[in-house]
Amino acid sequence: MGRISRLRTQAAVAGRALRVVLSTPQVLVYPLAASLLALVLPFALGGVLFLVDVRLVWLTLPGYLFGLAPVFGVLMVAYCYELDELFAGCSPALGSGLRRAVSRVGTVVVGSLVTSVATMFAESSGDSVPFGGVIGVTSTAAMRVLNVFIYPAVATTDGSLGETAEAIQTAAEHQWGTALVAAVGTSALGTAIFWSGMIAAIVLAVVAALGVFAVELPPLGGYTLSVVLPVVGLFTALAVHVTVDGVVRTALYRYATDGGLPPALGDDVDSLLKESP
Repeated sequence: MGRISRLRTQAAVAGRALRVVLSTPQVLVYPLAASLLALVLPFALGGVLFLVDVRLVWLTLPGYLFGLAPVFGVLMVAYCYELDELFAGCSPALGSGLRRAVSRVGTVVVGSLVTSVATMFAESSGDSVPFGGVIGVTSTAAMRVLNVFIYPAVATTDGSLGETAEAIQTAAEHQWGTALVAAVGTSALGTAIFWSGMIAAIVLAVVAALGVFAVELPPLGGYTLSVVLPVVGLFTALAVHVTVDGVVRTALYRYATDGGLPPALGDDVDSLLKESP
């Protein structure tokens, strides 16, 4: 599939997903908070470590990975819970998703850490899954499937992490066999959003340098927008990805468990997958 085709496909899925969340805008607080956390945390953590002792700056990456995973997981479980309520035809109460995530916080934290760390090392360790035995996942393929469904599964079930992982694997195999299941991404759409902001920033910087036109804003005067726009573009691309990802994964999990897609996303399940199984 070419870049234009990928962009068109991803934009169509994103449009349907955004219509779902905009019907109940309160659910947007979770993906927006998760995106802001993912963007700000490395700079905040690196800055704190630098101020404490410059020799500790190398801890920024592991600190980011281990610090982001559990908090991001709590926000995504809360988001997926409220999305599942929407798909069921209910109107989620304000904060109901967060209450659900907190009630399952142990499972959320362990599941987020295990899946993030195991996935990070799995690609370089053959078919074995580091730490996968903690939740009964012993193959890379199984871990990838778990990654797709971990947040909506934890949000909508009450079993232990091992029981949740087993239920995910059973549901996925029942619906797709042993084929690899991967939710459609938004990489092409995100790249387009980011570069739109970057190109606009470059144009504004050149125009300001030539003295043709400038919007004077503190602290950088005529160059403020040139600095801000790439950051806004990056945040927007990340927020769109997290928002759409939650909708798609929750919809696919509902499809895996009961065989039906939410009407708001149409009836073509293949459009929500990277590749048709």
